[in-house]
Amino acid sequence: MPDLDYQQLLNHILAHMPPDGIAQYCFTCGSPDVSSQETTIGEIFVCKHAEHRNSRAFIFDGNTVYSVENGMLIHETVGAIVQQNKGGAQKTLLFLRRKFPYLYTIPAGHMETNCSIEDMLQRELYEETGLLIDVANRIWNSPLLLHDPCRRGGEFHRWHVFNVKTTGHPRLSDEGRIIGWYTDEEIVDLAIRELLTKPVLHFFEMLGYL
Repeated sequence: MPDLDYQQLLNHILAHMPPDGIAQYCFTCGSPDVSSQETTIGEIFVCKHAEHRNSRAFIFDGNTVYSVENGMLIHETVGAIVQQNKGGAQKTLLFLRRKFPYLYTIPAGHMETNCSIEDMLQRELYEETGLLIDVANRIWNSPLLLHDPCRRGGEFHRWHVFNVKTTGHPRLSDEGRIIGWYTDEEIVDLAIRELLTKPVLHFFEMLGYL
């Protein structure tokens, strides 16, 4: 297949996707013969057809809520800003991703069909941190549409963001390399060093932390 731009490649994949919508494709050429591989920087995808190597792939699992608008794949996503008062200072839970993008983020995940936003929030929070929700309050009434490239090929995400109070102690999942509580000053430092994901940087700017 000749080199295609993002929109052409996505259109080609959608036209050839199996009826159940479950498959993954090379982000470079669209070949369905691609598998994930662990490296020193984290997960990458290797295309067996043309030996392309990329930190992203077009991944469709049949359940993920998505749309295609203006030729771009848009995922629906839920995220939790988890905060606690520790030692007299407010701290926010962040973890360093071992999957693209390899940056610090809040607990979050793609929405799935037949699952409420609240149920998805609890599931993703527990899977990524082991924490249980006591109270969850939506921060912005409407979802935020942000340019936010992800490992599954999405270029934009509609974010449903909640401020969450939790029970338990956070533990590291296979999604991350580091997990911990960060003060506002430490978050500013991460932002200066460009170590926050695009949406998390945007959230903290909107909330006045940066």
